[in-house]
Amino acid sequence: PIPEGPTASFFIYISGAFKRQPLRPIAITEIALLPPWAQKMGVEDITKVYSMEELAKGDVFFVATGVTDGSLLKGVQFRQWGAITHSIVMRSKSGTVRHISAEHHFDRKPVY
Repeated sequence: PIPEGPTASFFIYISGAFKRQPLRPIAITEIALLPPWAQKMGVEDITKVYSMEELAKGDVFFVATGVTDGSLLKGVQFRQWGAITHSIVMRSKSGTVRHISAEHHFDRKPVY
């Protein structure tokens, strides 16, 4: 999984809003986890305030599926026959936002 800062930046970048994003731990418990994370992401200076273009460049996609109910997406709704999920797909290049409601019929799922 990727950290919350870049994830939020992708969403903001695609939606057209602007935000300068400092890269720093949110809680004291995250401080110990930041250096390995920063190294994996190629971050050299954790005190730098990153621009939107530095966090989200080019043709960026943002995809999310609700697990529990929230302000952006409904959570998984279980039915006798399966489940209904709600997802969003956003693309920065075209500004396209897709809302997807999918029915998952558990008795028809193939075995892999």
